[in-house]
Amino acid sequence: MNGNNNQQKLFIIFDIETLVEDELLKKAAKKNQLERYNDENDEDYVPPAVYHLPVCISYLITNNGDFKFKNREKFVFKSFFSKDPSKVVDLFFKVLYKAICLTKRKDNPFLPYPILVSHNGIKFDLPVLVMRAIKYYENLSEESKSGLKEFLDESDKWEKERANYRSKYSIYNLDTFYYFYSSLKSIALLWGLESKTFMDGSEVERFYKDGRFEEIAFYCAEDVLTLGRILNKLLIAKGDAKVALPKEIQCCKVIIE
Repeated sequence: MNGNNNQQKLFIIFDIETLVEDELLKKAAKKNQLERYNDENDEDYVPPAVYHLPVCISYLITNNGDFKFKNREKFVFKSFFSKDPSKVVDLFFKVLYKAICLTKRKDNPFLPYPILVSHNGIKFDLPVLVMRAIKYYENLSEESKSGLKEFLDESDKWEKERANYRSKYSIYNLDTFYYFYSSLKSIALLWGLESKTFMDGSEVERFYKDGRFEEIAFYCAEDVLTLGRILNKLLIAKGDAKVALPKEIQCCKVIIE
């Protein structure tokens, strides 16, 4: 990256869980979208990102060097659930802003911006978070607003001095879907990695209605850990250094609000 594969990199590996906002879907969706959504035989259909409310976000901040965080680990692993989608959005952009501040410190060993890592995040997770951040803008913290501004900044098209997270080809926005064009679960099983042992994404709404919020949080965190393991295999293939990962899902700090 930027001609320096030996420079340490800070990664934010993340995933979100969402619910469909039925009222918005009924008002704005096309007829065929509504038909597919209501068709019990079309269980795999997922409405476009605009119709989704984020209720949970999991993130793993890690690095491929010797840097240690305040917890004396090389990573921070958390999962946050809230019925208030603005709080989920606020947390994501606050985490991004704090990570950017860390990489910009003069004494840091990292590339100048953290690398976002997701699976289908460019098409789904990030549009959900950005659209909802703009909707709830007045409720966001100042740190979150700054993180959103950084994310939306497209002033450096070729990323000579700053990240252009909005670009599909950004060196700071790594979406594993665009490497493999397969589901996270199928890639994990192909490579012998454990995946989705808590539940399935189609069950999020049912678990939400049953008040099983901690299970949703751990499910989201498991996807992040799986993604981290997939990332490491990709980094090895690219001739790059692996990132530090927790050994098990129980290392994740779960917060329910």
